[in-house]
Amino acid sequence: MCWSIAHGRLHMKKLDSKKTKTVIAISLGLAMAVLVLAYMGLFNAKDFFGSLSSRLTGKSRTAEMQKSDSSKSDATNSKSTNAQGSSSIESNEANSLDPQAREQVAQIENFVQTEAKSLDLTRVQSREKEIKLQAVARQLSPPQIERLTEVIADTNRGVNERILGVFLLNLNSSNSAIENLNNFAAAALPDFGPVLPHSESEIRRNQELSLRFMVIDRLAEVARNSEPQSEQRLQAVGALKDHARQNPSETLRKYAQTTLDELGE
Repeated sequence: MCWSIAHGRLHMKKLDSKKTKTVIAISLGLAMAVLVLAYMGLFNAKDFFGSLSSRLTGKSRTAEMQKSDSSKSDATNSKSTNAQGSSSIESNEANSLDPQAREQVAQIENFVQTEAKSLDLTRVQSREKEIKLQAVARQLSPPQIERLTEVIADTNRGVNERILGVFLLNLNSSNSAIENLNNFAAAALPDFGPVLPHSESEIRRNQELSLRFMVIDRLAEVARNSEPQSEQRLQAVGALKDHARQNPSETLRKYAQTTLDELGE
């Protein structure tokens, strides 16, 4: 069995719920990567896309939230741009690492770029891919975690590379990976200009939201699968509450709060 995905661009995906229809624009690259990961059993695409419909209810409400996000993003755009950095800065940072760390960074860069291209293939060996990704995620070194953190925040990188970066960090249980993911999800969304219907800015903004939804969904998964009073659950729930109260994006605040409601928190 395999996923067969047509080439081209998917400018819009309509998500229906009983009460309303919310139109979310997502590029083909994002939809393709999510579908492939879902096929491999590594990502629940049904829950992912379904939650977008149930949590972002109402066209007017969605437009209002995006307008609010856009105005806040204008004030923090320079800060977000500085956080993303440039290729020259990344190069300087890489040169400052010791030889072993530089080799590790080069390895994860090559891996991400290669695997991102493989998501465009129509056939995926799901079991082999699952084993490979989980093994790489478990063995990430501190320099590799930092490089993946740069990858997911870099809006100039391909969306497949950024999805894989979030996915690998989500599978890594180290404190630094968890902290970096939460910081990424808590940062102001990049400013791509006015969010107009069917525009490139709308597509790119929703890609940014979707990457952060992956982080919130992972926190929910950890909380759901942990013992009620375990440290893991308390930390995951605490992070979700922080997003619900303090995230700069109203969309993500509401998404996190709905997640908490579903968890009974």
